[in-house]
Amino acid sequence: MIVKKRAVPRKLQVLEALIRRLPASHSKFPSIKEDYARRLTGYHGEKQIDFHLTSLPPDSFSIFHDLRLPYKQHFFQMDSLLLSKKFAVILEIKNVTGTLLFDQTFNQLIRTADGKEEGFQSPLVQVESQRRKLLEYFQQNKLPLLPIESFIVVSNPRTIIKASGNIEDISRKVIHSEYLTEKLNEVKSHYAKSPSYSLEKMRISLLDSHIEEQVNAYTFKGIRKSEIRAGVQCPDCKTFDMERVHSKWICSYCKSESRDAHLQAIADYMLLFTPFITNHACQQFLHIDRHTAKRLLSKNFSAKGYSNQRKYYNK
Repeated sequence: MIVKKRAVPRKLQVLEALIRRLPASHSKFPSIKEDYARRLTGYHGEKQIDFHLTSLPPDSFSIFHDLRLPYKQHFFQMDSLLLSKKFAVILEIKNVTGTLLFDQTFNQLIRTADGKEEGFQSPLVQVESQRRKLLEYFQQNKLPLLPIESFIVVSNPRTIIKASGNIEDISRKVIHSEYLTEKLNEVKSHYAKSPSYSLEKMRISLLDSHIEEQVNAYTFKGIRKSEIRAGVQCPDCKTFDMERVHSKWICSYCKSESRDAHLQAIADYMLLFTPFITNHACQQFLHIDRHTAKRLLSKNFSAKGYSNQRKYYNK
């Protein structure tokens, strides 16, 4: 049973909005596109693992995707958390190409692709940290102290996995995605005689504790509002030359028409600047008058506050 679905990560959405609205000549544009491609690949890898999880019996696990929980003054996030009545499983998902060397001597991951070698933090250290923090979360919230297993799941079947140090230990922790269900069945057999716990309180606690990460163009990439192109983008030619004429948008460049092109513009504003928009901000960003802004916002968004203090949010 999927308790928390996987959504498109906010950072990925912010990067996509930046690619739409940041001039290609901007000094940070190439690195933003590179970051977007990397994160998109990771997201696709996570979705592939989600597909493998659909083959599990629906009542075998309560599944939480992209769970972000408080830890002291910070947070920790897990790609996927699976809860059974007898144990929990943390999945750290990697969608990379080339060869991965898990180096236990220096606790690092070395990736080799296209003749280039790169070093990263060891996912083995990462999942152990997640396991420890999750166990502490269980204790602090007076939840059942389920034993916690953790695995690094490589979603690309062509990725070569190598190890130095305790190879047997790494082979138990690192798996290709096609062996995930088999590995989960092994864990299930291992805990077959362990005590069972009710998960209802745990499910409620985890959902209530989850905090979405809030980022915008400035906090994430140091991009200021003045650097972002305003206006409504044409869905066809991608220019920002659309004008509001008689309840529709007309592109002054290619003459294309749209009735809802403003929705993407407002969505971009909420991603890049604040999670809400005001009438005044809408006027400035979409280049429209206050009456038009009020009609568009009232029709498509929920409002909080009164008069000049009113803010509009996604429904």
